[in-house]
Amino acid sequence: MKFAAKLALIAVLATMTGIAFASPLLYTSLDIKPFPRVPEGPKADFSVNVVYASFNPVDWQYTTTVWDEAGTPSNKTYPATNVTYNVVLNVTNLSDQPATIYEFAFTAAQGISVKQSILGGTIYESGPYSESSIFPSKYFGGIVDGVYLDGKWVNITWIPEGHYEIDGTWIPTPYPECLFALTQAYWHGGITGGPLTPDDLRVISADHKINGTIPDLPANASETGVWFEGVPIAEYYSLTGDPLVTEMYINGSWVDVTGRVTVDKTQPMMVASDMLVNEVLPVGAQPYENYNATTGPVTGLPRWGDWNTGRGYSWFPWVWGSQGFNNTWAPHESRLIMFNNTQLFVRFPEGAPPSNGLAALQSGNIKLYASVSNYINNWPVNGTYYNTVSTATQVIQLHLDKTPNGYVYNVVLADNQTFQPSNSSIEVTIAPRTQP
Repeated sequence: MKFAAKLALIAVLATMTGIAFASPLLYTSLDIKPFPRVPEGPKADFSVNVVYASFNPVDWQYTTTVWDEAGTPSNKTYPATNVTYNVVLNVTNLSDQPATIYEFAFTAAQGISVKQSILGGTIYESGPYSESSIFPSKYFGGIVDGVYLDGKWVNITWIPEGHYEIDGTWIPTPYPECLFALTQAYWHGGITGGPLTPDDLRVISADHKINGTIPDLPANASETGVWFEGVPIAEYYSLTGDPLVTEMYINGSWVDVTGRVTVDKTQPMMVASDMLVNEVLPVGAQPYENYNATTGPVTGLPRWGDWNTGRGYSWFPWVWGSQGFNNTWAPHESRLIMFNNTQLFVRFPEGAPPSNGLAALQSGNIKLYASVSNYINNWPVNGTYYNTVSTATQVIQLHLDKTPNGYVYNVVLADNQTFQPSNSSIEVTIAPRTQP
């Protein structure tokens, strides 16, 4: 069956099964903006397996300039370690149709776990001093199609109508752009927060008594605001993935609903503690998401959260086609992808011990998380976008062998073999080792 025909059949089935609950009974007379449900399309099944990993640490002295309270500069020297790594993933398209990779990723850390949450996300904690940082938590915000609040299903939200000014005239902000105001982003000590400031979070996470009352809906809500399908949620977690606060936007305010909300389908959240190295490698256009109704059908609603979540990005050149890398996998095709980089560790403050990530490496045992994300199609079919995205993951405990230069995990190379890079610099093949 052709791709477009498959999607048409899926769309018909989705309509037949979803129409019974898509229209809210209590608000049928209101102008309710629909939730942008993207029909599910065909998805490719991939596998990702770590077949090789080498970590080569080199100790050295790191010198930097510091200034005292009087503004006088001086040089300070700290112990430092460079960890050069090569991680090779075997990526296989297990399906009977081609699919396009848009992102590879991996993380090596002392502790890695995959938990479940309403929004999903990633939490990276990079050292023993992160818990004492100015804001030792992570924040995720987004709009989901609905939640159970105190056991009752809620999928309709009201927000005050937003406005912006042009030449002295206040103009209403159209849906869905008006939803971006819900982020209510704050700056505090260089940290981007959300509905709660860092100071608020410290207080509210202690007893959950602040901002826990649901306000009354304004009497003129229909005239002064916007109704839409969807529920804005904000989640706060400790750096080890323990929930701190859950907030929900209700009747124009963020309300603390910690422990009071659940969803039918949770999302995975990957938590890495005492990190050694991590890297994200985008190799293609991201899945299409449109938040602007003037540019086409809306396929997503805003998501927001902390900046600088600890991921190390290596941007593969956007001219990857001219560099010999084809990011479309044929049916049942396997290829080897290599991450190669160097991570710097400096022992701050003076006298600090090595990070737990380095300690885990030196013990010869470390966990590694790998993922590969793909889609079959990233363009509209007859004016409709379909979700054809899938992600394959692996979490593995590596038992490393000590070598004269570092530590190695190898289940793919024979003694007389080596990796040979291709023109793309990230794809490798196995070749005979050249004799000295």
